[in-house]
Amino acid sequence: MVDRLTKDLLNKVITEIKKEDNQKKIEIEILNPLLIKFSNKIYPYIKLVSCMFILHFVLIVIILILIIIYNQKKNIITYNGIQ
Repeated sequence: MVDRLTKDLLNKVITEIKKEDNQKKIEIEILNPLLIKFSNKIYPYIKLVSCMFILHFVLIVIILILIIIYNQKKNIITYNGIQ
């Protein structure tokens, strides 16, 4: 009895959700506010992670340039016979 009742209720809910006007209402009244609130809460963290990623990338490029310059100077000194 309870099984049949829950199946009927679930089918009615699914039927109502599939209606276009109900879908729009769910989107406007529930989903959009949730997404806006979520994006407002997570935006500072996304900004922070982006800044950290850019900073890491710049540091990696600087370190690679320094390694290349150091190796070139080391090779020049070695070729001139000075060690």
